[in-house]
Amino acid sequence: MTVPKTMNANFPMDEQGHVHHVGVRAGQVSNLILTVGDPARLNRIASLLDAEPKPFENTSSRGFTVVTGRYQGVEVSLVAIGMGIAMVDFFVREIRAVVSGDITIIRFGSCGSLDPTLRVGSIGVPERAVQISTNYAHWHAKKGEEVPGYLVSPPITADAELQAHLFSTLSTSVSSPTCEVRSLPLHASADTFYSSQGRLDPNFQDDNTNLLDSLLARYPDCASLEDRWKQPTYSTSPPSPTHLQPPPPRPRRG
Repeated sequence: MTVPKTMNANFPMDEQGHVHHVGVRAGQVSNLILTVGDPARLNRIASLLDAEPKPFENTSSRGFTVVTGRYQGVEVSLVAIGMGIAMVDFFVREIRAVVSGDITIIRFGSCGSLDPTLRVGSIGVPERAVQISTNYAHWHAKKGEEVPGYLVSPPITADAELQAHLFSTLSTSVSSPTCEVRSLPLHASADTFYSSQGRLDPNFQDDNTNLLDSLLARYPDCASLEDRWKQPTYSTSPPSPTHLQPPPPRPRRG
């Protein structure tokens, strides 16, 4: 097997311009992106794409799967990135490097509810999000030194126009008595699945017994929690109504 030559250690790409982790180059990713964690979920969504032109598909050596095709004539990319904020960082930075112009990214995944009125199977579209991060200095603190084990960021607001558009579209297109579509005032993303989400494990010293209680005391409107970023987002510039329109068709990929 030939190992691709890396051209730049600061931002690794091979000689053909493929980014190091996601494994795609310019022309293989749309400006409209739906990202998921589970490759099986990606495959189910990809089955809805138009048969022609045949969608471009690639799975990188680092586990990122990209499918770019058209849905009802509109070019879109589906990207399975796995779990965790580190994977999001690879994805966002490397996609930004190979896509020109504004990028619309929507994350479609699953999460837990912190709101007892939000039923299992509901769809939530967050308006804002906070980040829960492990503070590793806590486990190295000197005796008597008060160092929190987890840090919670101030709320970050999702793109208001995209959030409203997504919520409105889902509200009118999803029809099920067991599936409520709700605009969530606040969502929490955690850097790990277990400790940073308040799960208790006697095998580890996570010091997280009161984590969820303190989160809700600080942000009582926090409705959902999971371990990856999930806000509707635009990249590069503030949106205008034209950004909600599909981009012009591009040449079929080789």
